[in-house]
Amino acid sequence: MVMGAVRELQSKLVAEFHTSPDLFEEIARIEALLAETYRDRFLYELLQNSDDAGSTEVRVDHSSATSLTWENDGRPFTSADIESLCRSARSTKERGGGTIGYRGIGFKSLAAVADSIEVASSGVRFHFDRRRSSHLVGGTSTMPLIRIPVDIAGSDVTRGARFTLALRPDAHVDVDSIDPLALLFLRNVRQLTLVDVAGRQAVIGTRRDNNRVTLYRDGHPDAAFEVRDIGAGAQLAVPLDAAALTLAGAGGRLSCFLPLADALGVPCVASGMVVTDPSRTHAVVGDPATITVVEAAARAVFGILGDSADPLFDRMWELCLTAEDPRATLSAPATSVSHRFWSRLRDAANTDPLTIRYSPVGYTNAEADLVRPHGAPRALYAEQHRGAARALKAVFGLASADVAADAGRNFSRLSPDTRKRAAEHIRSTADAFGRSLTPAERHLVEQVEPEAEIASPEPVPVASRAGSPSSTMADHMHMWRAAEKSTMTYLNDRGWDLDDVSQQNLGYDLTGRDPDGHPAFVEVKKVDSPDSRFAVTSNEMSFLQSRPDSYWFAMVVGQGRGTLLYMIRAGTADLPFERVCRRWDWECADWSRSGVVI
Repeated sequence: MVMGAVRELQSKLVAEFHTSPDLFEEIARIEALLAETYRDRFLYELLQNSDDAGSTEVRVDHSSATSLTWENDGRPFTSADIESLCRSARSTKERGGGTIGYRGIGFKSLAAVADSIEVASSGVRFHFDRRRSSHLVGGTSTMPLIRIPVDIAGSDVTRGARFTLALRPDAHVDVDSIDPLALLFLRNVRQLTLVDVAGRQAVIGTRRDNNRVTLYRDGHPDAAFEVRDIGAGAQLAVPLDAAALTLAGAGGRLSCFLPLADALGVPCVASGMVVTDPSRTHAVVGDPATITVVEAAARAVFGILGDSADPLFDRMWELCLTAEDPRATLSAPATSVSHRFWSRLRDAANTDPLTIRYSPVGYTNAEADLVRPHGAPRALYAEQHRGAARALKAVFGLASADVAADAGRNFSRLSPDTRKRAAEHIRSTADAFGRSLTPAERHLVEQVEPEAEIASPEPVPVASRAGSPSSTMADHMHMWRAAEKSTMTYLNDRGWDLDDVSQQNLGYDLTGRDPDGHPAFVEVKKVDSPDSRFAVTSNEMSFLQSRPDSYWFAMVVGQGRGTLLYMIRAGTADLPFERVCRRWDWECADWSRSGVVI
């Protein structure tokens, strides 16, 4: 039945050509424009079409440099589906009708990379081929590739569909370039098998457990997100681990089910039926449909930030505190997704103020649990987030916490540095308001002053450079406090021979030789956990790239007795650095899988 419909369609299209050959020339020019515009998106267009067809598995085989085969296990083509392939902008899908695509032009993007296309489905096989189509109509100099089906025959493909592309000599196809985020919001596709031109196979997929979506690569979990419906047909994906954070990026992503190039404003991914430009790479920011999705994402994020009982409460505050400075975003012209997103967050805070208080003094994670008021997010009280916390204070209009009251509850359990910062803040605040310290404040301040007069302990001589160490990294952190000094003595106790050059701005903190006698340049980074981001300056990145085999990252992780040291040789680790242009440095989140605790 389908084969007969394809033959009938062929006859109809040939008759249309003889009636209006100029129309076919115009269609060929439009096809060329669409192909060039969609050139870098054709794999996503096929993935979108496969999902709309109900496919659960897709296989892409580019093991031959001259061809590419795309197979899915979805609904077999109907005669209406085949006619929609042949005609421009005549999709069988409707916007908002449970499908992703609706324009009916995405398939035309294949003209950018293919000289001919074989289509097989529902027991029928046919080709799109300019030369053979031209011959069929009697010869013409201009013929669209995807218009008239030729070489119609039977096929063994009855389930799903298969497309075989004979690639153009100038085609550049990289099947590994498909962003794993593309699977995050698909309704049906759960597994994507990719075979590259070297014959290497990779399998990426998703597993869903209620709202938790885990991306898998080759059968192993790779990144986890919580995906929530947020109204207006939109969804929000919140990264739960370092790998997911790397995929989302420091600025997050906006997605029209398939990823776009627009940053959301926080390290999350929002998806919905946004309107995109013709290239399908950017959202049309001013379109009502796009505005609806972005505002739904802002409402969802603000709801999480204000609800301490929400399981994502602490995680969302942490993500907002690692995002780009929202003050810079809000001061820029109102033409970006992130500007609209943060504008709506700010408006929400003005309408429904958050009761959470900003702390002018920062604490370690362990200390934050002691001093923060009930319901306050730990990340907002962390010392490493002071700058970002001030930015959120300004945007959300947060009130300041009472440092004397918060710190005073467990003052003796705070580190000397934290007590000193708290005392200095209490003094400076009283001076700024021209008042005397209260008895409670004076009691706290007086506890700090004697400690300031205690001489620092004599450093342990660096003579045990190849000794038999019994101390831990935590012992060295307690002794030196400075991460660079602590790391140097700890490594020297274990056979390294390093000197501290951290004050010379060389692009590394320690220099010398590793236990095998090889040159070593060590950059020390202090982070709270293996999921934390760390930043690399342009100076450090430049030196790293010039000496990758000798460049090490020493990751000092945690606080107190739980401090660990991860060592990463930059030249042998595939670290996913991401450029953060506004701060002119590089950031890395998913680094812990490359390090070894020593």
